[in-house]
Amino acid sequence: MASIADEVTLNLQPLIGLKLSRMALAADMRTLQFGNTEARKGGGVVGEYALHVQCPWRLEGKTGIITGSGDLYVPYEKSEETEESFDWEEGGSLQDRVLRELLRGYDENTKQIVNSTNLLVVEDIHSDSAGGFCLTLSGAYRFTVFPNGTRSEAWRFFRPSREGHESNERHFVIPRQD
Repeated sequence: MASIADEVTLNLQPLIGLKLSRMALAADMRTLQFGNTEARKGGGVVGEYALHVQCPWRLEGKTGIITGSGDLYVPYEKSEETEESFDWEEGGSLQDRVLRELLRGYDENTKQIVNSTNLLVVEDIHSDSAGGFCLTLSGAYRFTVFPNGTRSEAWRFFRPSREGHESNERHFVIPRQD
């Protein structure tokens, strides 16, 4: 029987060579799309693969943490007025603004942050025995996910259905719900 670390690495292997294409929020869950994207009828854009993260994560660069899950509830602009009227769901969070600046694109229709750079191509995957992992990305970036519970879903990885094709592939979910 394969270890959790081996299962994580095996399941995330298709990401090698794919660019992080888009990021969005669904409530406080960070969603990431990888590879070529396709618009869906009725709205929305999906990538070849999707990663939905509901546990702590961080994006690191050469000098340390660029942003992470904890920045979702921190206003980008710090003042007395923003502290009282801050609405993280409206894109005013530190996390959202930093990601928009790094990826340099935003789709107003889908509310997705769009990677319009040549950066953030997955180069390698390192996983651990707790279901966590680190994606080594081009440009000296790293996207690290670290589950912090035993029963609630930490993250899931899957291939979204494409226009005219339903995906029958299973979702890989941590923690495992076997």
